[in-house]
Amino acid sequence: MTTGGGVTRVKSADRTVELLELLAASPDRRTLVDLARDLGIPKSSMHGLLRTLVQRGWVETDSAGLRYGLGVQALRTGSAYLRTDRSIRRLTPVVDRLHRELDATVQLGRVTGGQVVCLVSREKFGATPAIAAGRHAPAHATA
Repeated sequence: MTTGGGVTRVKSADRTVELLELLAASPDRRTLVDLARDLGIPKSSMHGLLRTLVQRGWVETDSAGLRYGLGVQALRTGSAYLRTDRSIRRLTPVVDRLHRELDATVQLGRVTGGQVVCLVSREKFGATPAIAAGRHAPAHATA
C-alpha cells in the first residue's frame, strides 16, 4: 500500500491503527460484524486482529465475548505519552501556579488536526472542565 507521498505502508498495521481509532471514537463497545463492515475489512481478518489485540490488552470484550472496546493497554500508552512529553513536563508547573494564583480552571492543550487535545487540566473547585484531560474539541470552539 502506497500513500500519496510515495511512502509504502503496511496493510496490517494500517488496519490495526484504523481499528483502534474506531474503537476510541465509539461511545459503546462494538461487534465484530459492525467493525468489519465499518472498516471494510473481511470478518476473518477482523477476527484475527481482534484476537491478537485482546491477547495483548489493547482491546477488551464484554462478558459474552461479543462486543469489543479499547483495553487498558491503550490507557497505559496514553499515560506514557503524558509522562514522556517534554512540553508537558515543562509546562505543568506553570499550569499549577496559574491555577493556584487565579483560583480558576487552567488547561494545557495541543492543537492537532483541527482539534485541541487537553493534556493537563486543573479545575477550579466545583467547576466542570471545558475539556477533560485526554479528550478533544474542535479548535474553533476553544479559547
